[in-house]
This record gives sequence, structure tokens and C-alpha cells, in this order.
Amino acid sequence: MERIVERQKSNRKLLFFVGLIVSVTVANLVIYLTEPIEKKIVQTNWILIINSSIATGLCLFLVSIRLLKFKKIDHQTRIYISIAIGLALWLCANIQWFEYEEEGIVPEIPSYADFLWISAYPFFGYALYSEFRLLYKKHRNKKILFITVCCSILLVAYISYVAINLSVLSSPRGIVLLSIVILYPILNVILIVPAIVMLACIKTEKELSIPRMLESISLISLVMADSWFTVIYLSNIIEAIWYSNFLIVNHYLIIAAGLLWSILFLNSDYQVFSKIKNWASHKYNSTKILLVAATIITLTSLLLFPFFDEMISSNSNTDTMPNLSLPNNFSEIHIGVLLGLSGSSYESGVTQKAVLMRAVEEINNNFSMSNLNKRIILDIEDTEIKPDLALAKTKELVDKGIRIIIGPQTSAELKKIKDYIDEHNVILISHSSTAPSLSIKDNIFRLLQNDNNQGKYIAKKIFDEGIRLVIPLWRDDQYGNELYNVTKTSFEELGGIFDSGITYDPHLGKFAGSLNRINFITWDQKLKDLGLEIEKTKNLYNIDSSKIGIFVISFGELVPILLQSPSHEVLDEVKWYGSEATAKNERLMKHSAAVEFAGKTNLTSPMFRIDNENKIFESLEKSLEMGLNTNDANIYDALWIAALTENISTNTSFSLLKDNLNKTFSSYNGASGGIQLDVYGDRIGDYDFWTVKANPINKDKYEWIRLNE
Repeated sequence: MERIVERQKSNRKLLFFVGLIVSVTVANLVIYLTEPIEKKIVQTNWILIINSSIATGLCLFLVSIRLLKFKKIDHQTRIYISIAIGLALWLCANIQWFEYEEEGIVPEIPSYADFLWISAYPFFGYALYSEFRLLYKKHRNKKILFITVCCSILLVAYISYVAINLSVLSSPRGIVLLSIVILYPILNVILIVPAIVMLACIKTEKELSIPRMLESISLISLVMADSWFTVIYLSNIIEAIWYSNFLIVNHYLIIAAGLLWSILFLNSDYQVFSKIKNWASHKYNSTKILLVAATIITLTSLLLFPFFDEMISSNSNTDTMPNLSLPNNFSEIHIGVLLGLSGSSYESGVTQKAVLMRAVEEINNNFSMSNLNKRIILDIEDTEIKPDLALAKTKELVDKGIRIIIGPQTSAELKKIKDYIDEHNVILISHSSTAPSLSIKDNIFRLLQNDNNQGKYIAKKIFDEGIRLVIPLWRDDQYGNELYNVTKTSFEELGGIFDSGITYDPHLGKFAGSLNRINFITWDQKLKDLGLEIEKTKNLYNIDSSKIGIFVISFGELVPILLQSPSHEVLDEVKWYGSEATAKNERLMKHSAAVEFAGKTNLTSPMFRIDNENKIFESLEKSLEMGLNTNDANIYDALWIAALTENISTNTSFSLLKDNLNKTFSSYNGASGGIQLDVYGDRIGDYDFWTVKANPINKDKYEWIRLNE
């Protein structure tokens, strides 16, 4: 009989570990299989909240069991209470980080989430060292303690060495960032030392061996995750950042497993289980069924929400107006759209999608009032700002029979799909591409001027303001490189000096959880190089800081650049200029340190001129309740032009479709004003310059102001 009981216990324990392995595998697969990287971050945040909620709940349940058993708070119960408080603080930190992601905020270092994460360590420390002290007195394993302490010191020393090499210590902000970067590994190894020493006591303390083993593995995962920037430093592969998500997710699952083991196999004789059994046989069955059902539904919804959210966002990328809403006698006009709804400039894509939804509503209402039995259906595809993916999405749209496509956002994407568009007789209306190399006769129409004009305007503006030396910081892609070349040529023709500057790969502007620290370390290196370049050129040309300007060619990553720039003292001694893609960046307004730096350095960017009294643009901003820029107005106009063209081009040849498009352009006046194109299908017009200024009434509030030329 005893053998049967032992075998049953052994089977249950084996099943427990199988369940843990399956849970870890499923969580990691969800992250691994999710694309693109930004959605991996979203999934990771949801899984972290779920896993930390489970771990916190299990620990609170274990505390409840002990309180019911002993009717008092004994030593072991105090340990579990400390762990529960620590887990609750980490849960709050994960929720806080999720809010940052939802609101599109790049938090500074230290953030509120950092304070919550760090404040949990004393509680975990109390719990671990309380157990460690008792066991060490009992077993005195000095050799293991010495080896663990030495290895921990070496690990922290190496991490500190790497962090110091990557950090900028010339400002208080840089010192704070370095302190936070080093603090996490220090706190982690402080916890690892007692955990590993206790793990060595498995043979003498078999009853507690499994929870300790799981606790040690969990902490090792956490140390590896918090030290992941060393992997980036050694490999120089920024895309490898998201692999650390596995370690963070596993960390919470393993902690939860250790607590569950304690409940199932170390505390299963407590009275709470008999109380649960008695409750299950209670006569109020309907009430119990409702409570159980509600609990199951709530937990299931929480677990499955990320997948439903994924499906919803995926479905929203196509056929935004459902077919079932159309009467039988109505025909559909399908317009394709290529937008970057994720990637380095996802904020613009999200805003422009909202603009398109508004335009669809207005166009369909206009058709109804004109007694036209037609409705616009958008087929929106997310390109992730990746040229290869943009081509694949274009092919999908063309295979559906779509003849007019709006987008994509970048010149690199447009260049990739250009040949395919021309070969398959498809018209493309780009609302934001500006690369001069794409100014040729083809099937592409662009609602912005090409960068030959923008570069000349920027160069003249900088030179007219007394700047004689420009040091650029720019994206190493087609847009950045071509605008750099045009601006350099124009500025040098005026008699100025245009430095070779600093390039950067357009990697992500934000990362999940505490890995946000890697973001700032990465930008610190580029900004450090920028500062050194300023000092070098000042000495080389014997020029004053007042005659030096920094020219930034960027997209949404402007925010983390400006957030970290105050850490480099020399960067605020010169004026800053941006490209058209940075003008009226509304996300910048959410970050006080970044916008203050922008105001201090007179950040000035060009934007295609829109009439001050454009009622359509004003109405669009008012209806959407958001500040819009030229690109947003352009995509609104692009859809109207495409819809009006398709309305008069039913079953026509491609050449007639193209002729009708040109006629629509010549007569259309929309949110971006009238549209005049050159022989290459690029817009002709002028630029305004916008700068960041403090509000004259509230000096702590900043806003984009149009400069009067």
C-alpha cells in the first residue's frame, strides 16, 4: 500500500514538472512566433502581467493557508508575506510598463516602473536571508558560499566594466543611468548568493529542495535578462534584444512553480483543503456554479486576450468597411493602402490609419448624398517599414485586382516596389516619400516635394541663421542618405561646412520591460560620438559653438534621441535642426525632458506649407481631436483623389485610369491645399519652418510654433 502511495506521489510530481515545461514552452512559443518585433513586445507585456499575477496570487494563497493553519504569523509565514509583497510590487511595475507601451511613452531612467522593481528587492532579500541564516547555522557550507560570492563579484565587476565603457559619465543623467544599469545586477546577485548556497543543501533538506531549486533557476534567469545588454555589447546585434524576453517570462513561471509545489506537496495537509472540500459539497450549488464559472471566464479572458487582440488588429488591416453593411445594389471600390503600423515610425502609421477611417466615412457619405451606389473599401496592409515586406504586401493587393494603392511611408519601401508597380499597371499615390532618385516618369505620384527641394530649403534656413558648420545625425537608409547628400551639396554651395557626421541604423525606439535601459545605452554611444565630433570640428575649424548646428534626419526615434541628449553637455551648446519627418512630432510633447531640450536648442524642422485658413485641415484635426502634419493631410487627400478617380473610371483601361487621375489632381483642393505636380509626378510647393517654443503663459508647457518668414 505504501508503495502505491509513493508511486502516486511520484507520478504527481512528474506531472508537475511536465506541466512546468509545457507552460514555459507555450509562453516562449507565443513570443517567438509573434511578428513583428513590436508585437513580440506587446505579447511579452501581457504574458508578464499574467505570470506575475499568477505568482502573486499563489503566494497570497500560501500565506492564507498558513494563517488558517497556525492562527498567527510565524517565521515561515513572514517569509511568504515578504515574497508576496515583492511579487505584488513587480506586478505593479509590469502594469506600469504596459501603460507606458499603450500610451507610446519612452520612460526615462529611472522610471516609476524602476522604482517599483527596485523597491521589491528588500522584501525578497529578507525572505531569502531569513532562510539562509537558519540553514547556514545548521550546515556551515563555507566552500560553496566562498565560491558563490567570488563568482558573483566577478559577474558584477564584468557587467560594471561593460556598462562603464558604454556609458557617458560627464553629466548627472549619465551617472544615474550607469547607477541603475549596475544596480539591477548587484541586487540580483545579492539574492543569488543565498539561493545557490541553499540549493547546495538539497541532500540534507530534501523536503525544501525543489522550491529552492526553482527559486535559484528563476533568479539566474532574471540575472541573465538584466545583464543582456552585455550580450548586445559583445555581439553588436541590436535585434537580439528580444531574446531576453524569454528569460523574463520564464523567471515568473518558475517562481510560480516553486510556490505551487509548496502548496501541493508541502502544505497539502492544511485545513484550507478540507474547508474547500466542505464548501464544494455545500447545498447552495447554483451560487457555487456561478462563482466558479465567473472565475473560469475571467481567467480565460485574461489568458486569451492577447490572442484576440492580435486577431482584431490583424483583421483591421483589411476590408475596414464590412461587406454585409452594403445593400445588394451597391458596388465596392477597393483601394489598397500600405502603412507602417509597426516599426520605427509606427506612430505616424497609426495616426494616418485614423485619418483614412475618417476619410472613408466622409467619402461614402458624399457618395450617398450624390445618389451614387458605390462604397469605398480599404485594404490596409502593415509593411512594418520594411521594404521586402512592402513588396510582398503590394503583390497581395495587386492579386486582389486593386488598381490604386496609397503609400508606403518611406522611400526605401517605395523603391523596392517601384518596378512591380510599373510592370503590373498599378497606380501608387505616395503621401510621404521624398527621395530624389525616385523622381522619374512612372506610375508613382507623390504628394510631397522631393528632397532636392527640401535639402535646399533646409540648407538656406540653416545658413541664414548664421550657422557655418553642420554636423548631421542621420538614418543610414535611402531617405537619410539622399537627404544628407542634397543638403550637404546645397549648404556647401552657400559657403558652409557640412561634416561627415554620425549615422545610425534605424533600430527600434523602445524595448520591453527593464530592457529600456539598453535603448538609452545604445543612443548614448551615438550621442557621445556626436559630442566628440562637435569638439573635434570646433578645434579643427576654430569655430564658435553659436555657428554650429546639428541636423537630425530621423523618424519616430527623434524622441529617445532628445531624451538622452541632455546627458551630453556639449549638445545643448549648439542649435538643432530636423527634417520634414520630425516636424510637429506630437509624441515629443509627452516627454518633458525631451521637449525641454528641443526648446533649449531651438529645434527647427521644415514642413510642406499648408494654407493657414485651410478649413478642411482644421475640420479634420477637430474631428479626430489630434494635431496633424502635412503627411496626415496628404494621405487624406490621396484617398479622396483615388476614390474620385475610380468613381469615373469603372471598367476603363489603365491609360484612361491614369488620365482620369491627372484630371482629378488638377481640379482637387483638399486638406493639404491645391495640388500641382511636375513632369515626374512629384508635388510642387513651398515649405514652412516649425520650431519648439515654451508657451508664453505657461513656461513649463511647450508647443510647435510656425515661424513667420
